[in-house]
Amino acid sequence: MGLSQEISKYGEFFHSIRTHEGTFMLDLKLPAHWEVVKLIQSLGSEVQTKVNDSNEQFQLITFYGEKTENGIMMVERTVQSMVKWNKENEEKRDLLDTKMLELQKIFEENEVSSLRSLAFDFSNTPKEPIESTDKTNLKLDE
Repeated sequence: MGLSQEISKYGEFFHSIRTHEGTFMLDLKLPAHWEVVKLIQSLGSEVQTKVNDSNEQFQLITFYGEKTENGIMMVERTVQSMVKWNKENEEKRDLLDTKMLELQKIFEENEVSSLRSLAFDFSNTPKEPIESTDKTNLKLDE
């Protein structure tokens, strides 16, 4: 895989790659609300971080590792895990906002007696959107 393909993995977050005295450094420009430093520390990774600059929208963070094949791979895996975790959290927040609006609409449009039977069951991975166990009186989509 060429350097261009390696860099493209980081998409719009990529800022630069550097090396210095046996250290590999990957600079990424990430959304300001992303959890980065604490998350990397909680992973127990040997990868080090430094916040170089930040504002209300972005944070420029350097990820450090040894300038060895293993060190570079560790930086790459750690960064990929961090990006995946943050993207999933963003999607969860968006889904929560959407589902809260849907639930608010359900509560506004239905009688209390119908709402009492509303249940959420996560015992099995749902293949379809979760709905009430009593579907007769609820108006889910109009």
